[in-house]
Amino acid sequence: MAVIELVNVSKTFKGLRRRRIALTGLNLEVREGGVHGFLGPNGSGKTTTIRILLGLMHPSSGSIKVLGREVPKELPQTSRDIGSLIEAPALYGSISAAKNLQLTADLLGLGKRRVEEALDIVGLSDRAKDKVGTFSLGMKQRLAIASSLLAKPRLLVLDEPANGLDPEGIVEVRELIKGLGANGDTTVFVSSHQLAEVAQMCDRISILKGGKCLLTTDIGSNSASLAIRRYRIRVSDAPRSCDLLSNAGMIASLHEPYLEVEGDMDPSLITKVLASSGEYLSELTQVGSDLEALYLQVAGESL
Repeated sequence: MAVIELVNVSKTFKGLRRRRIALTGLNLEVREGGVHGFLGPNGSGKTTTIRILLGLMHPSSGSIKVLGREVPKELPQTSRDIGSLIEAPALYGSISAAKNLQLTADLLGLGKRRVEEALDIVGLSDRAKDKVGTFSLGMKQRLAIASSLLAKPRLLVLDEPANGLDPEGIVEVRELIKGLGANGDTTVFVSSHQLAEVAQMCDRISILKGGKCLLTTDIGSNSASLAIRRYRIRVSDAPRSCDLLSNAGMIASLHEPYLEVEGDMDPSLITKVLASSGEYLSELTQVGSDLEALYLQVAGESL
């Protein structure tokens, strides 16, 4: 079953002097279950698409279905089954995490038990009574996601949820999203321009550019190809080291003064092969994955 279906959707903004086309004949299908990544550079139309899905903006043309119902016509009947976070979380720093959630729960007719469950889902049960003003950015984002989960939505829509977070916060949010997608109850549709994060948390991706969907593909089932890592290596004798690694069965290529190795091996294996022949690393850096290569091939530019 598809939880999101867009067919030939276009959106044009009319200004005083000129029109701006945000979406042009966008076709998109998001299957039920897991985490679906929505990739594209800034200005590609990701946020416009999400606002249209949530009924916050009307398309200029095309048809949209969310959870099998037409949007915006039938959105009121299904809105309770949709959770979303599309802007910076609106939280009150002077009250506790639990009280922040209870304000939303009261509007939904939900009790204290559901607030406790939502805090547990996002790993904040031990901070339930703490004021939100003391939280890190990552914790605030997790609390905002907890708010969107209160009504047990079948679809959770997140627009750049890791934007502005420090590395620790990014990891917190990534692991939360992976867990939500794995539990089977909620489909997560998440927009992002961070390829490394998408590669680690999504089962399927769609690539958007210029208001069009260029590609939709599984990555969970193809993790062996799309999660392959590339390493840049610097040694004193790059040609010899390239031969040594190739002879050991690795895919190595020379880009003097560096060489590159790609594969899903532990980087310690690279060190072991070279050191056993008297070659010692002065640099070993992971520089990308095949998801990055796929994006470059499809979109024709770096994200």
